[in-house]
Amino acid sequence: MPNTNIQAVINFYRSRESIKPGVDLDKDGNVRENIRVINCCLQWEMNQTLSVDEFNRLVTVTCNESAALIVNGDRLLGSVAIEANHQLGRVWKSGRHQEWIEKLIRDLEQGVCFDPLLLREKVLGEPQGGSYYLQDGNHRAIAAGIFLLRSGAMPALRFHIGKQVDKDRFFAR
Repeated sequence: MPNTNIQAVINFYRSRESIKPGVDLDKDGNVRENIRVINCCLQWEMNQTLSVDEFNRLVTVTCNESAALIVNGDRLLGSVAIEANHQLGRVWKSGRHQEWIEKLIRDLEQGVCFDPLLLREKVLGEPQGGSYYLQDGNHRAIAAGIFLLRSGAMPALRFHIGKQVDKDRFFAR
């Protein structure tokens, strides 16, 4: 039976990306890659919640801006959030990155609810011990992780979770 949620997730994702200045949805490589991966998940569970443990074990995205937050190859969100919280007063590779994380933390402190983050089941070769791979929402997840560290309270987050990843389609590039 075809999964009708795939198109709903793509529409949600495209609407989020379309509000970013300078993003051409048809040409941006990150947008194209995320849509490709969304299509590899045969089932999507919408607006899910996670336990604190599952949240801290999310596998974060490795990108130029967040690479400095990954210590000893540990990409789990709990560890990345500790390092990010430690580095907030310092200069990161991108001042824009630091300012964005600080703004997101202030939003959470004021009770702002983020749009759902996109997760998917992990595939072969991704770090062990993680709950899900964070496909989209890295900055929001790191900010929420810092908020959790500082307040001890899990922010009210929702997740769209891709399951049953078609590995043949996922690894075909």
